[in-house]
Amino acid sequence: MAYKPGTKSVMRPLAPVERRTDPCYMKRLNHFRMLPGKTKRSILFKYTLYQIPDTALAFLVLWILVEWAGVSLRLAGGLAILWILKDILMFPLLWHSFAEADPANVHGLVGQEGVVTETCDPHGYVQVRGETWKAEPEEQGRPIQKGTRIVVAGGRGLTLQIMPKDT
Repeated sequence: MAYKPGTKSVMRPLAPVERRTDPCYMKRLNHFRMLPGKTKRSILFKYTLYQIPDTALAFLVLWILVEWAGVSLRLAGGLAILWILKDILMFPLLWHSFAEADPANVHGLVGQEGVVTETCDPHGYVQVRGETWKAEPEEQGRPIQKGTRIVVAGGRGLTLQIMPKDT
């Protein structure tokens, strides 16, 4: 809605976003939980290593503020806790960036949505994340037609196991 001169503009406060109830946030977290243990540990390790430099820099700045600018230790401690909490809360939104880029790693595609480009009866092709993959229905004997929206349920080798999105 554009502002028009001479009209009253009513500002409405933005509703607070609750991270725990945001469906996108929980969906991404659930996808992470579905990964194999080794993959989860690898992603978590990479994410933690990536956070070390900025956390160290933040702590250094806080220490300088305490020592030279007279900021209270209690305030600096609170800010340090908030900094770490920020990293924890951002993980579900960023973990995909730390997943393996290996195209053979079909586990990274579990939960991703796509579309069937060639009917899967018993094998066909789907488009997921802009890439074409060989696919088969998760339930054998139940073909999935071209144009159907799908969700990746798993994989076997370089073949995705898929199911229609509406189930």
